[in-house]
Amino acid sequence: MTDAPPSRPAARPWVRWLRLAGWLAGAGVLVYLVYDALRPEKREQLERLLDAGPGPIAAIVALSAGTVIVNALTLWVLLRPIAKLPPVYLSGVNWAATLLNYAPGKLGAITRAAWHNRLDGIPFATVMAWMGAYFAVLACGLLPTAIASSLLDRVDGLWITISLAGPPALALLLITLSRLFEGDAGHDRMHAIARSVRLKPVTWFLRTSVYANLHDVFALTSRPSAVWGALLLRLADTAIQAARFAVASAVLGLDLSTGQTILLGATYFLIQASSPVGSAGVREGGTIAVGAVIGIEADALVIATLFVTASELATLILGIAPAMWLVRRGAGTGEHVGGALARRSRPPTPARLETEPEPATDTIDR
Repeated sequence: MTDAPPSRPAARPWVRWLRLAGWLAGAGVLVYLVYDALRPEKREQLERLLDAGPGPIAAIVALSAGTVIVNALTLWVLLRPIAKLPPVYLSGVNWAATLLNYAPGKLGAITRAAWHNRLDGIPFATVMAWMGAYFAVLACGLLPTAIASSLLDRVDGLWITISLAGPPALALLLITLSRLFEGDAGHDRMHAIARSVRLKPVTWFLRTSVYANLHDVFALTSRPSAVWGALLLRLADTAIQAARFAVASAVLGLDLSTGQTILLGATYFLIQASSPVGSAGVREGGTIAVGAVIGIEADALVIATLFVTASELATLILGIAPAMWLVRRGAGTGEHVGGALARRSRPPTPARLETEPEPATDTIDR
């Protein structure tokens, strides 16, 4: 079959209310941080910020625009094996989705999925696999540096070795495992493993739609050119995120090491990308909390984090009009290359995995 899978069901009411409550809590955290930043005790830092001049502000605005574009290019590289969408068009979509992440829930992610489904003809299951591949590469790029920065108190030879060797090693492992588990044969291998371990949670997991979408991820992350290209862009964005905190700390007179700025930037972006309730407040509070864990005084970090947020929000608002112009011009102009992931819907979930042998070939709906 070539029919697209049905649209995703609407979220349950309690999920919507939970997301709204989470967003309100995050907004409350953000309001408190702004209130805290305006206290008389922090007047010196505020004066430093006001006296910074146009140079640092222009730099952090340019970096904020750069991270949106680099992340759009990362998505473009990952999707390219099955659908060729114009990178400028994807940059416009990512710009709008990033701005919508400030709204309650995952409005940015929901809008992105609906847009690509309705206007570009990409099935929801494929969009979910696309985002899964993105987060897999994100983990490859961030985990080694985050571990090195949290365990080591300075940038030395060991820190550099972990940070430089870790991402390529994880990417190679990702490609290898993806090739092992992609396609019909990989689906069979996964079922065989489930039968051999005889664990009910594994059996249950293989019946869920979450597994079906994760299995589709392997079709994207098994492409070396896509993974290596996305990893290089991911590392470039890590540098951009760290540079924003380096600029902010320099303006405010904070003495932060390279490792600290990298970990702060990585935390800031990771919470923004993964928070199910929106990024406002949750991202800032989480970044400040991680800073306190690695020895940065929370009071000193509040204004620096808010400076990064304010610069990003101003950049997104000022650029939304040209971004939407790019989106309107590029909508529907992509080319679907095809391939296993593009041609199929979700693989079926076995009803009696424990009691019946797995067939030699999977009955994937084509």
